[in-house]
Amino acid sequence: IAVDKQKVHAYIDDVYAHCARTADIAEELATSIPDFGFSKYIRSACLIHDIGKIAMASLDSGYLNFLDEAKKKELPRRVRFFVENEKFRVNHAILGALSCHYFQIFRDIDQAILHHHEPFLLRGLNRNLHQLSSLICLATNVSSNFMRIEKLNDPIISVWKGLEISDFPVDAKDLLVTVAKLAR
Repeated sequence: IAVDKQKVHAYIDDVYAHCARTADIAEELATSIPDFGFSKYIRSACLIHDIGKIAMASLDSGYLNFLDEAKKKELPRRVRFFVENEKFRVNHAILGALSCHYFQIFRDIDQAILHHHEPFLLRGLNRNLHQLSSLICLATNVSSNFMRIEKLNDPIISVWKGLEISDFPVDAKDLLVTVAKLAR
């Protein structure tokens, strides 16, 4: 399938910007979690958590068209993730986890990358990977819906702390402080 290289390169830039902001958010939030076990992996895990999206865009020109359509229809992330898997018979999280698995340096975090949209699947299996995956998910939610908030009861906090990470112990006050710090 012919791939529009310019469009893919622009998309890579967008994915990198999202991942860099996600990494900044996650690093800042991790300081408020005293028993966070995988702190040495936070930045790298966030920077590569969407590497599977780049693989999909590079391999199939239909992927970027799919993303454009999903955006126009304002599909929620969970629905988009499901449809992505149905349409392409694979999803970006699987490709990202496979990429991590085949590079020794990232093998320790492949499961966190695989479950960065569904961290609850790691609950009870590996505490450190569950925390890392949950932090990636939270930081991604904040990055994708970034806005400065003034009050602890702002409705965007429930969007950031979606159902998939409802058990992740991050205080709304820490979210407010992190966003304020990074919004400067």
